[in-house]
Amino acid sequence: MRTSALVLLGCFHTAACSSAAGGGASAWLQVDDATYAKGALVDGQVGPPVLGTYARTSWIAPGQDGTLLNGTLGPGATAVLLGLTSDEGYWILPAAAPDTQTPDQPRFFASLGFSTAIAATELQLHLVAVDAAGLRGPASTVSFGVLPAVPPSGGLVVELAWDTEADLDLHVIDPLDNELWAGDIVSPQPDPATGTTQGVFGFDSNANCLIDGKRAETVAWSMPPTGAFTVQVDAYSLCQAQAAHWKVFVLREGAIRMQAQGVATPADARFAKGRRGGVEVLSFDWQ
Repeated sequence: MRTSALVLLGCFHTAACSSAAGGGASAWLQVDDATYAKGALVDGQVGPPVLGTYARTSWIAPGQDGTLLNGTLGPGATAVLLGLTSDEGYWILPAAAPDTQTPDQPRFFASLGFSTAIAATELQLHLVAVDAAGLRGPASTVSFGVLPAVPPSGGLVVELAWDTEADLDLHVIDPLDNELWAGDIVSPQPDPATGTTQGVFGFDSNANCLIDGKRAETVAWSMPPTGAFTVQVDAYSLCQAQAAHWKVFVLREGAIRMQAQGVATPADARFAKGRRGGVEVLSFDWQ
């Protein structure tokens, strides 16, 4: 990434801003509620820094929406610029109000989408804070691994689907005690001698009540390990819904071989979240 001692935030100071907000449709990166700017993302040294970032996941899939990224910016920052290496442009996201405990550090909350055209195995997302005068600080970088595409008709697919705009999470524990879920979306590379493949979690639907309309999550293997699998459902949040009726399907080569159903209530959303945070709904052996 190029650096400059003083770079003005061009889209805030030129007539190009009027059309930039509607652009970016073909960019690899999409950012909700942000303004698009064509050209390379250039950082600086005299503006505020990006103090910290947090991404819920370090893996993405081509075509994935709703990847959440947040962080804090240095004093005086009014926006953060986000762009991928070699992308055709970048995004300008206004800063949010600071936390009361750090009143001089503005925050940002980004919902990221990624193009289906991404062919890379790793992406570098660059972030640059900027102040009201257009002065930019040094760049910070967040890396994302890119998952291989897993067809819905893979050897084994476990799918969770539900009927309201709640945030339910699918957890699948494989015979090697690997847990696939939104917090760990790819299993370790297996021993090549076994002939099995990695499990891949497909998409974290309605994450943190950021409604995407999908209401479904999957875990899939092209060639899964043999042994006992356990499937759990976690009601992370009902997102103000009264309940969520869910179904879990186990598919082998595209055909449903087993299923379970139930309902998540407000009481279910009170339990601890995270790894092993779900309620067991079924188990099966893969041979």
